[in-house]
Amino acid sequence: MPDKKSSPMWTLLLLLLVFAGVVMVSQVRSTPSVRLPAPLPDANVVGWLNTDKPLTADDLAGKWVVVDLWATWCGPCIASMPDLAAFHERWEGKNVVVIGITSDTAAELRQIRNVIDDVPGFDWPVAYGGGEVFDELGVQMIPTLVAYDPTGKLAWKGHHLGGLDELIAGAEVGGER
Repeated sequence: MPDKKSSPMWTLLLLLLVFAGVVMVSQVRSTPSVRLPAPLPDANVVGWLNTDKPLTADDLAGKWVVVDLWATWCGPCIASMPDLAAFHERWEGKNVVVIGITSDTAAELRQIRNVIDDVPGFDWPVAYGGGEVFDELGVQMIPTLVAYDPTGKLAWKGHHLGGLDELIAGAEVGGER
């Protein structure tokens, strides 16, 4: 009886696993990194909530713009909302605008409104049907937060707010308004 480790089937399986690993590593290394566009891109979305009118470039000009990219089905997104509400409260009226963009569509308006209503302090504008924005920004994991400085250039990107307060405070103290 032949040894299992020396059988042609086990050798073939081992070769296939090694080949698959090499292919995966080469794809990861050859995938270009997606750079976020600068200045701040237009938000091509279906509609807006928590605002009287869609936001315009004039509404955002000269301000820090923090964009939260999320979805109603995303547990970590929902769990991070109270921290974002506290961030929004700290910076309200201080040259900082928070905008939510969800990939959820008009068909999920009830779920979007439920999230907004369930999070105390969630009063910033929210765009829905923002899948195109997700694609343009190269979002592959949510929540994703991006911050643009008052000139409209990308200044920060992350999956939680860590470090964003300090960045904005440092820029404000440094005179960048």
